Order: sequence, then structure tokens, then C-alpha cells
Amino acid sequence: MTSSHPILAPATGAPSLGPAVGMAERALTRILARVLAETGTPTLTWYAFQRLAVFGSAPSPADFRRDLRDELDLDDSAAAALLDELVAGGLMQTQDGGTRVTLTDAGQALRDRIRAATAATAGELTASLDPGDVATTVRTLAAVTAQARTLAGRPS
Repeated sequence: MTSSHPILAPATGAPSLGPAVGMAERALTRILARVLAETGTPTLTWYAFQRLAVFGSAPSPADFRRDLRDELDLDDSAAAALLDELVAGGLMQTQDGGTRVTLTDAGQALRDRIRAATAATAGELTASLDPGDVATTVRTLAAVTAQARTLAGRPS
């Protein structure tokens, strides 16, 4: 099967983005999985930490559940269960009369520990690369992600 989409089936002689991104994603996921195992952190907990950080200010529980659902490909009940687990586990809390979701001190400490471990590895991975090339790659991947979401009918 062939595709006329340039990302999926590039012109002859052009680099193929899909396999390169896929291999990089697998290698980076293995590194993340190791860090998460060392800290005893479930993968969805880490991704929930990442999603909470996207909000400029503490989101409402409903907004956070909706974001978890949409960004982590969960259904409504799974997104609600994830937030409930994080609150019950003492990693997140609701504040302001239950209208805002924030990290607890324990959640902040765990997120910081994971970030430090992954940042050290990221530094090793990119140390020999030109910082401009890394910045271009990040911008390119953000644009590809947005376009892929559009093609899949999801908001960017």
C-alpha cells in the first residue's frame, strides 16, 4: 500500500520522517520507562504530571479530566479514575473548594525527581548536537504533531 502523504511516503530519495521519529520515540520511551520504574511511578501518572504542567494556572477538575481524556486517549471514566487515583495517592489535590487541581508537595517532589533524571539523560543525548539543530527538531516535531492531530480530526 502506498500513500500520497509526504510524511508517510516521501518522494524518492527524501528522508522518511515516520521511521526516524518512531525509532527515536521507542528509544526515548525505554529511557523514560527505566526512570519511572526506578521511582515506582506508573506511566499514566507521569503523563498526568506533564499534562497538568501545560495549564497556565491550576485547572478545574473537569478541565483536567477532559484534557487527560483527549491527550492520553482515555475515556471519561478512565480520566476520572486517573485523577481520583492521583488525589488518593497524595500526588494531586483539589484546592479552592474543589475548583482547582494542583500537585501536592509529594507530587511536586516526584515530578522534580523524574524531570531531573530525564533532563540529565537528555543532556547526554544532545550534548554533541548543535543547539540550533535541536531547536529546529523540536519545532518540526511540534508542527508535525499538530498536523497529525488535524489529519486525525483532533484539535491541536
